[in-house]
Amino acid sequence: MGTLVPAGQAAVFTVKPGTAFYSKPQANRDFLLPLPEVRVHVPALKDTAGFCQFKLLYKIVD
Repeated sequence: MGTLVPAGQAAVFTVKPGTAFYSKPQANRDFLLPLPEVRVHVPALKDTAGFCQFKLLYKIVD
C-alpha cells in the first residue's frame, strides 16, 4: 500500500480484502488478526523490521 500524504497530514485508507494483519511484527499465523473490512490511519505509527504499525479502524457488521 502506498500513499502520497504530505508529512504532517493524516488520512484513512481502506485496504484490500484478504490483507493480513498481525498483532506482532512477525508473519506468524499465531499473531494473525482475523479482522473484517479494515481501514488504516496513515502515516504509520512506526516501522519495525519491515513491518509498519498502523492505527486500525474497522467496523463490525451485525
